[in-house]
Amino acid sequence: MTITIKKETLFKNSLIGLLERNLITNKEINELYKDYQLIERAWFSNFENNLDTIKLILISEAPQSFDNFIYNKHKDDKDSAFLRINDLKECLKRSNEEFLEFENIGKIKLMGKLGIVVLDIFPFPFSPTHKFNYKNQDHQTKRIIIKPSRKHEELLRELHFKSRSWYLSEKIDKINTKISSNVVHAYRYKRNLKLDLEIYPGKEIDCFGSNAMHINKEKLYRVFESKK
Repeated sequence: MTITIKKETLFKNSLIGLLERNLITNKEINELYKDYQLIERAWFSNFENNLDTIKLILISEAPQSFDNFIYNKHKDDKDSAFLRINDLKECLKRSNEEFLEFENIGKIKLMGKLGIVVLDIFPFPFSPTHKFNYKNQDHQTKRIIIKPSRKHEELLRELHFKSRSWYLSEKIDKINTKISSNVVHAYRYKRNLKLDLEIYPGKEIDCFGSNAMHINKEKLYRVFESKK
């Protein structure tokens, strides 16, 4: 119980800056924390039960909710632009790996077989309907919310520094127990790269972002191409 209370306190304290700027409400913070708990349970369950050796660490911001979280097993067959099921299957083909249930499995097992883990930079599942969100865009009018945009980036950096010690560092330490010798680090979106947060100081981090929300397929496929 002590650990749960402490994590909840750290989570909420990290958002005080947004609360003081009237960019979020206490009710929204409570809802975000509930979603965060579900997301964390699913992530760690997948890590323990579905991953052996990690070949690709795909770095993104955070899911918009548990409902559309990539490790939500109830949505395992639902496709998304983040990682398309057909792209994962193409990666498996290029790796020359044999997988008997190849055509009948969802993205979670495909990612596990390939050794892909998603690492979210932030523990806060802001959705497009929140006044503060990762795109800094009103979901109805598509207008920029916080101007100039560098102010929004500064707030994201602040959130990162406030949460890194109790969130991201824990995830990185966990991931490091299963990485391969030639593991690839890559940002999923170009905007993640632009934040310049030094997620892995000293490491070369690629970017798999392409036009709009699409992924650079060739970069993705290249990670898994057989060297035979």
